[in-house]
Amino acid sequence: MSAEEALIAAPAPAPAPAPASTPELASTPVEPAIAAAPTTILTAFTHKVRDLITTQPTPPIPEQNPIIVPIYECDLLYERLLARCHSLSRLGNHGYRLTAAPPKKHSRRPGKGKQADGTKQEQHEQEHDKQQKEKSQQDKEREAKVDLGFLPTPTSMPWQFPKRKAIALDCEMVGVGPKGNQDALAFLSAVDFFTGEVLINNYVQPTEKIKQWRTRVSGVTPPGLAAAVASGQAIFGWEAARQALWEYTDANTVLIGHSLDNDLRILRILHFKVVDSAILTGELVFNPAPDARLRRSWALKTLTKALLNRDIQIGNHGHNCLEDTFATRDVVIWCLKHPDEAAAWADGARKEHEIRMEELKQKQALEHELALLRFPNYTIE
Repeated sequence: MSAEEALIAAPAPAPAPAPASTPELASTPVEPAIAAAPTTILTAFTHKVRDLITTQPTPPIPEQNPIIVPIYECDLLYERLLARCHSLSRLGNHGYRLTAAPPKKHSRRPGKGKQADGTKQEQHEQEHDKQQKEKSQQDKEREAKVDLGFLPTPTSMPWQFPKRKAIALDCEMVGVGPKGNQDALAFLSAVDFFTGEVLINNYVQPTEKIKQWRTRVSGVTPPGLAAAVASGQAIFGWEAARQALWEYTDANTVLIGHSLDNDLRILRILHFKVVDSAILTGELVFNPAPDARLRRSWALKTLTKALLNRDIQIGNHGHNCLEDTFATRDVVIWCLKHPDEAAAWADGARKEHEIRMEELKQKQALEHELALLRFPNYTIE
C-alpha cells in the first residue's frame, strides 16, 4: 500500500471522528507528521488523492452504436473480407514488416547517373567502412533489441480452442528514450470484427520512463495510466500486450486496422492476413497494380464522416483508442456490405483528387513563371 492509499484509509486525528474507509483499502496508521496536520489541509489532500485513484481506469466505450452484423450475414462477410486481404507486395510497399530480420539499409551508390572511377569508388568504400566502425555500441544494442523482438503470430494446434476469425485493433503510443522520440505502446484496444465484442481495452504501462505523453493525439494521460496501474487493470509492457492479443488470434485471424503497420510494429508482430482500411479505400479509389504503391490515403476521421456520417476524434482530449477501433471496423464492414455505394464514393474521391492535383500543378507553374520574371536565370533542377 502506498503512502497516499494509507492516508485515505487511515482515521483522522482526534478529536475529529474518523471518516469511513474505502472498502478496497485497508486501514494503516498514519505517519506522526501527517497526523499532526490541520484537519482542513488533511481533508483537502485526502479528497485530491481519492479523486486521483478513482479516475476512470479506461476510457468509456464510445456512444456511437457500432454496426451490427446479423449471424446469417457473417459467412458472406467473412468471404468478402478474405478476398480483400492485401498481397505481401502491397503490404511491403506500405511499410509492413514481412520478416523478422532487420530491414536492409542500402547505401547511396557513388556517381549515380554516370560511371564512377575506381578511385572514387575506393574512397567511398573506405568512408563507408569508417562510418560503420564509428557507430556506437549503444545504437547497435538498441537496434538489436527492437529487431529481435519481432515474432510471427502463432499457429493454433488442432486440439486448441478456436481463435477469432477477424479482429479489429488500434494502439496509442507515447514517447520514451532520451529525447522522447521513440514510440512505446501505452494503450491497446481490440474488438471482434463480427460481433463487436470488446476483447481488450487497456492501458499498457511502458517499461521505460515516459518523456512525451502526446496526449493531444494519444489521449493517454498521467492520471489515467496511474489509475489503471493502481487498480491492476494496466498491462505491463508491450510483450504482455502482444501475448494478450495472441489469446484471441492465430496466423489465420484477419487483423483489421487503419495504417495497421504502425500498430503491428509497436507490438513487434509479423502478420500476413491483413485488411487495412487506409489501403482498402485507396485501392477502391485508384485500382492500382498489385505491386504499386497507392498515390494517397485518407484519414480515418475523413473516412468515418464520409462513409458512416459519424464524427470521431472530437475535441482536444486526444484519440479514444476504442472509438478508433470501432470506426475502423465499421468502415471496413460498410465497404464490404455496400460495394456499389463504396464504388460511387471512390469515383467521387478520385475526381476530387485529380482536381486537387491539377490545381497544384497550375499553382506550381504560376510560381515558376513569377520566379522567371524576378530571376531570369532561374532554373528548376
